[in-house]
Amino acid sequence: SLDTADHLLSNTQDARYAAGVLAAWAVRYLDGDAAGVAAGPAMAPAAAAPVFRDGALARTIDNQELAIALSIDGRPLTVDASKEEGGAGLGPNPTRVVEGALAACGAMTVKMYARRKGWDVQSIEVRVRRAAQEDSHVPHLLEKELTVTGPLDDEQRARMLEIADKCPVQRMLTEGVKVQSRIA
Repeated sequence: SLDTADHLLSNTQDARYAAGVLAAWAVRYLDGDAAGVAAGPAMAPAAAAPVFRDGALARTIDNQELAIALSIDGRPLTVDASKEEGGAGLGPNPTRVVEGALAACGAMTVKMYARRKGWDVQSIEVRVRRAAQEDSHVPHLLEKELTVTGPLDDEQRARMLEIADKCPVQRMLTEGVKVQSRIA
């Protein structure tokens, strides 16, 4: 029962909550391969992730070799290793999550800049890949490619690339972050 929800679950938060509850219930009855259901984020045990709203919280998942239930500001995600690496492939591995964060942050930063400048940008796409021969777990070189669709001149496109390189995630990665760890 959702007190304020309508029967169509038109509020996104209500719909996500209901989907998470249903997925948490259903996943125990389904064997992704046997049922003909592709195991993936929709069937992954991400719903088991504890809600944590002040950053990120990771917790191991029972009966999973390496899969982690992750909560980022209350939004669930499953992180895992590939089957070749000893995981179940239920989600991206941690380094891919960092690559995804870099791509998303670059696209968001460029979109905000273009909006502030009043530039007509229809779409922004940022691809991030490890350079060839890079260690899959500790890459030292990431290649980032920006594609911007819209009537922009060469100077505006060059500026967009500059701005993409100033996104907060890229600054964290290139300028360094100190992490203070402790055991509770």
